[in-house]
Amino acid sequence: MHGEPATGKKIVLRRLNQYFRDPVFIGYQTTSDQEGKFSFDKIIPGNFEVSIETDRGLENNFAIELQTPVTLASGETKTIIVSSEGMELTGQLSAQNGSKIFWTNVVAELSRETGLGAPPSRNNFVSNKSHSAATERYYKDPKNIELMKQNRKFVGIISDRQELSFSNIPPGNYTLEITAFSAPEKGSHTFQKTHFIRQKITVPEKPAEIPIDLGELKMEELCRS
Repeated sequence: MHGEPATGKKIVLRRLNQYFRDPVFIGYQTTSDQEGKFSFDKIIPGNFEVSIETDRGLENNFAIELQTPVTLASGETKTIIVSSEGMELTGQLSAQNGSKIFWTNVVAELSRETGLGAPPSRNNFVSNKSHSAATERYYKDPKNIELMKQNRKFVGIISDRQELSFSNIPPGNYTLEITAFSAPEKGSHTFQKTHFIRQKITVPEKPAEIPIDLGELKMEELCRS
């Protein structure tokens, strides 16, 4: 991660096209060693995704990044590398209208755009049965599975000076989402979203300058109910 071995990280393997109505949830987890190595044993055949998952300490808000697809046949052993190569992106965070932000509670994520549509909405169906059938078709569609394999998320680093940076971002189109959370009240573990920004980002094959400057990223204050 960021050029260094992912030592002592939670590594998660889950079925790629798993959805909430699957009769059996298939997921495994382990911890990488001092060299960043890990292994899973006795995995059933199928399409899977391996990722690095980190608890941010924000009320079960986990950072999931570097999703890497792997397809296993019966009795097969595979070696994969969970890493990425590409450009460095930088930007400067600020609060719109000077509103207060707890910068230690800010999360920045860059998600690759794959063209995969959203799962079927229950609102578009007259019955649970028809919705379930459409959902199953969605998750088992070979074209959708191939697009799921392209899913990849990157988590940014934010400095004490509110400088944002992403490392090793491959060329492509991305969605940048940055969310700020409140500091929890005394005796509470609830974090509320206070500020947010979403932008489309394109990382070119041959950028004019490296690192790629995202400029000033002004976070908008969210209305509180």
